Formats: sequence, C-alpha cells, structure tokens
Amino acid sequence: LAQMPLAAVETALRLASKGGARIAVDVDLPPSQMTGKAGIGTKAELARILNLTAILNPTLAAAAELTGRGGALAAARALAARGFPVVAVTDGARGAALATGRHACRIPAFRIRRAVDATGAGDAFFGGLLAGLSRGLSPADAARLGSACGSVCVETVGAFPPPGALGRILSRYHGPWVPRG
Repeated sequence: LAQMPLAAVETALRLASKGGARIAVDVDLPPSQMTGKAGIGTKAELARILNLTAILNPTLAAAAELTGRGGALAAARALAARGFPVVAVTDGARGAALATGRHACRIPAFRIRRAVDATGAGDAFFGGLLAGLSRGLSPADAARLGSACGSVCVETVGAFPPPGALGRILSRYHGPWVPRG
C-alpha cells in the first residue's frame, strides 16, 4: 500500500472483491505515514481497504500502530481477533508471526549464509505466503514457505530471484508442497 494512492487501491480492490477475489494486502508503512500530510490517502480510505482484506501482511511497525501492541505475535492475534482470516506480521530477521481465528504462532526466520540486501525480502515472504495459500497449504505452512522465500531474497543484491532460487527455497522449506502440474 505504500506506493499507490489509497483511493486507487480501494477502487481496484472493490472491483476485485465484487468479482469474487480474496483480497490480500501488504501494509509496508505505519498508517500514520500513509495518511499523514505527505501521505497517499486518508484514514477512511485505509479503513475501507482493510475492511475488504482477507489476508493481511503488515510489517511489525504497521501492525503495532494498527493495534497498539508492540510484539509481532500479540499484534497478529489482535488483528485476527478483529476478523482478518489470515494475518502474517513480518518481523525482519526474527521471522514473522501468524494468526488466524483459531491459531497463532511464530514463524522463525531461516538461517542464512550471509545477509547481503533486505530489498524485497518482505515482498518475497508475502509472495511465498500467497503461493502456499493458493496451493492449499495451511496458513502456517504457507508462512514457512514465505519465510524460506524471504531468506533466499536477502542473500542476493536486489529484489529479483537469483538463479536456482526455487531449489534453494525448497531446500529450506520442508513442509507439504502441492506443485502445479
């Protein structure tokens, strides 16, 4: 949400929702930065976007501001209690916290050889989470897949997958996998 006007995002998500899409939103910045004077929209627009959201992936800073809770797991639980079916709060090198209406857990970060560049790691996590969910993985397994994706991302400069990235991701992620045939 941090790079597009919230009014445009809201319009697109309303159209997608009317078409039956399950809405997934990545909140990179604390709401006060998105809706402040130099922001990209209003608090009301952000609230309407969040009301459409089924899968919410805020950073720890954004989740803390949305909930008033300081820890990733506490914030994820608080957001799930508000009715978000799946919440994954990213917490950098500490991994992520996942909460659904019935379950909450920490998703540890994978050990990496050497962190080179964190650019795109949160997006890689979210992509892995969404890929896992779309293939029928449980939210926890999907989040572990997302963590593996993020861990591979930080080992390379830039936000593009390095050669052999899928093999490296799957060597770290040992949960169920449902490949598309």
